[in-house]
Amino acid sequence: MLRINRLWLGITGFSFVALAGCGPKMTMQQVKEMMSQKPPRPAELDKLDVFVGTWEGTGEMTVPDVEGKLTFSMSSSAAWDVDNRCVVEHFQGDMEGTPFKGIGIWWWDADAKTYQSFWFEDNGQANRGEGTYDESTKTWQFEGKGRDPMSGQTLRFEGAMRMPDANTMEWTHVAKGMWGTVMEMKGTSKRKG
Repeated sequence: MLRINRLWLGITGFSFVALAGCGPKMTMQQVKEMMSQKPPRPAELDKLDVFVGTWEGTGEMTVPDVEGKLTFSMSSSAAWDVDNRCVVEHFQGDMEGTPFKGIGIWWWDADAKTYQSFWFEDNGQANRGEGTYDESTKTWQFEGKGRDPMSGQTLRFEGAMRMPDANTMEWTHVAKGMWGTVMEMKGTSKRKG
C-alpha cells in the first residue's frame, strides 16, 4: 500500500510539474530512482526499542464518584514495523470480566520533535497523542486527545511511563473531560520476552 501511495504521489507530483512547464522532462528510470530513495532513519526512533517485546501486566482504574476500584490484567506484543520506522503494539486484557483489545502505534515526528502515537480500542475509542522521553529518569511523558464513544465528549489524556529497569514498566493514565477527571488508571507491566 505504501509503495502504491508513494507511486501515486510521485506520478501526481511529476504530472503537475510537467503540466505546469516548470520542470525538466524526466525518464521513467529517473522517476523510479527518485521513488526508491528514502530519507535517513531518525536516531530518536531507537528510544522506542524499550517497548519491543511481549509484556504482561496488572492495573486498577478509579472513576470519580464511584466507590471502589476496577482491576484488570493485560498482555501485549510490540514489534518494529514499516522498515523500523514505527512500533506497533497489539494488546488485550480483561477488566472485571469484560475483555478488551486494541492496537497502538508509536513513531518519531522530526518536524514536531516529539514522539507521536495512535491508539484504537475495540470499544470504538481512538486517541492521538504525543510524548517526550527523559533519559535521566527513564520516563516517558505523554498527552493527547480522543473521543469517548459512549458520551461523545472529547477527552484529554495525560500520563507517564517509567522504566525502573529494562523489564519493568510502571505507568499512569488520566482522562479528563469537560467537567474534570473522568477516570484514572495505573499499573505495572513485566517483560516476558
